[in-house]
Amino acid sequence: MEIYIWQQLTDLGAAMLLGIVCGTVYDLLRPVRLRRRHSRALTHLVDAVFVLLALLGIFLFALRIGQGEFRL
Repeated sequence: MEIYIWQQLTDLGAAMLLGIVCGTVYDLLRPVRLRRRHSRALTHLVDAVFVLLALLGIFLFALRIGQGEFRL
């Protein structure tokens, strides 16, 4: 099994894009969290939704990189 440089660069770009998307979504959720600062339940709910979406994205990314196998 060979490792191609082009594939590694593509995977690196995809990982960077995933990080940018996660950071952007978190920044977009910040005004919701700050507007309802006294509502801890809403803050926890928004954070939980973000974490679940980020975990799903990372899981799907790992499956794509691992060609269908979950490998770290």
